[in-house]
Amino acid sequence: MDRTRLQRWAENSLASHPYTLELRGSPRNLVWPRICAHCGELASGQIVVKKAFRPLPRRVGTGGNGLRHYRIGAAPIPFCARCSATHRATVQRPSIVRQVLRLVVNPLIIPVVGSAWLGTLALEGWRTNPIADPGRVPEWAVVLFLFGVTAWCLFLIWRTTAPSRLESQTEITQSCDFSQDVSGMLERERRIYSLRNKAFADALEAGNRDLVWTREEQARSMKMGLILGVGMIAFLAGLVGVLKLMGI
Repeated sequence: MDRTRLQRWAENSLASHPYTLELRGSPRNLVWPRICAHCGELASGQIVVKKAFRPLPRRVGTGGNGLRHYRIGAAPIPFCARCSATHRATVQRPSIVRQVLRLVVNPLIIPVVGSAWLGTLALEGWRTNPIADPGRVPEWAVVLFLFGVTAWCLFLIWRTTAPSRLESQTEITQSCDFSQDVSGMLERERRIYSLRNKAFADALEAGNRDLVWTREEQARSMKMGLILGVGMIAFLAGLVGVLKLMGI
């Protein structure tokens, strides 16, 4: 119980490797060693590895939240020329046809089509035969609302199909696997790294010594999270009490 639920969720999604680091800050801002993350040889370049992270389920024991809003994370991981070539030869790139099908064959396409159709009808009616006295809700507000629903559903389709647009991870890129942001409220971004190669793990830790998340910081973070949680509950309880006294 010395780890938050989000940290445990993130750790369970990582590739199983013998070395683990938890570092503050964005992966792009870390000091990456010139060592191949897979074999430990001198790195000749970097591969920007992208991952899609699904949100933490609202309830323990559930697999997710239905239509999940995935977040994309990226890390510029160093590799040698040989390992980079192996990755390029084995990576599976997303098919354009498959991406299009994921966008079209989607439950959210129904409200997209429906709201766009109704919005078009409302816009045409507003232009050709406007109501003289529409009352509290003017016709332009209805048009904006319907097209707003269309835009919002399109945004949700794009977010929930994010994994289909990413290249698959290979054995090479999984040698330095990274988690989603596991920071708590009011904390700086923080991620967990599961590392295959000891030389790379030691060099990554040494180059980012000031960013390593320690047990002491973890204890303070969990204590602060508890205080914030209790404070929020107390605030909401007080707000409900005030509203009752005001007769609202």
